Amino acid sequence: MKNKKIADSGLRILEVLKALSKSSCSIDEMLKLIVENEEMEPVYTRETLSKYINTLKLAGFEIHKKDGKYVMTNTLNPVHLNNENLRVFKFLRRYAEKIYLNETNQEVIGFLDIVEKSLDEDTKERFLKNKRSIGLKNFELKIPSDTVKKFENYCTEQQKLNICVLEDGEEKEYKIDPRVIKYEKEFVYLLGYDYVNDEFKKFKIKDIKKCRQLPQKAPEKKSSKYINYLLKNRLAKSYVLKENEKIVKTENKNELLISNTNEDINSLFSRLLRYGENCEIVYPKSVRESFSAYIDRLLEIYDE
Repeated sequence: MKNKKIADSGLRILEVLKALSKSSCSIDEMLKLIVENEEMEPVYTRETLSKYINTLKLAGFEIHKKDGKYVMTNTLNPVHLNNENLRVFKFLRRYAEKIYLNETNQEVIGFLDIVEKSLDEDTKERFLKNKRSIGLKNFELKIPSDTVKKFENYCTEQQKLNICVLEDGEEKEYKIDPRVIKYEKEFVYLLGYDYVNDEFKKFKIKDIKKCRQLPQKAPEKKSSKYINYLLKNRLAKSYVLKENEKIVKTENKNELLISNTNEDINSLFSRLLRYGENCEIVYPKSVRESFSAYIDRLLEIYDE
């Protein structure tokens, strides 16, 4: 029992350290974190938490109280960045500030805040001194923020959409179930389930000219549609699963059956084409035929 109490005390101190590494915290906020952690016995006194904070100070952490909250301003292992690494760090921060997915934005900036606390004094000095002159003066992401936020809300509300999209100089209409916003290079895409063609498709948000939200709720289990393909030989041995993929069956060391859901069909075809004869779509038959037609169209282009 004694060892259990010692372990719980250590875990509580680490919980306090983890909380302070992310943001400033009041005693009440720290108590709440510990009470909610089911893996340790809770502590309910402010005096005990004050002892934990003093323990961290003795260990070398700089912790100060400001406006009723405790703030940690250093780590035990300061990080040194040269100018090139510092330029990348600032680029990431500027990029994160341009991301309009709220959850993603908070996670990325929260991580960068932790890294910034860990910078050594020399790096901090250069970070502040060259804040505007480290190669990012003209950096600007071409992302329509208001539009992206609007489509992010559509995905959250999970209602069907009628959209009109500019494709190859023509406007085409789709009825879709909006799923998620995706960032690829400088473009922002809406990934949705296309009811007419019975497939997942992504649309550049900048190319969506009209959008109307429908009163019908999107069915929650529509994502159960899947495509199976067989990977062979060296590819089967070294393949790394992508997002929304799982292994269905391993025939032997040289064959791997993969199930894929919720991926844009054109992106999937383009990726599988690179695998050559080591990849074969086996289900469903309609997708297998579509992939064959996709290859035929490419061959016609090259023959021309």
